[in-house]
Amino acid sequence: MTLRELRKKITASEVTYWQAYEREFGPIGQTRDDILAGWIAMFSILPHRGEDAPPVELDNYVPRWRPDAPESDEETEEEG
Repeated sequence: MTLRELRKKITASEVTYWQAYEREFGPIGQTRDDILAGWIAMFSILPHRGEDAPPVELDNYVPRWRPDAPESDEETEEEG
């Protein structure tokens, strides 16, 4: 889609809405993409670790877009 086509289909107020949404909840897109990128990073590092290195966890390689979001499902269960 070209910029001209986009301007015909979306209003300035809608763009403002999506900007506010993204500031609140992080980049628009699929969480799965972040997880897949985290897997690539994690598996790239695994062969280069020492034998006595601590275990590698996927959560260390997946970005958290909301600073107040729980780090894992366990934290969510504890709060509820």
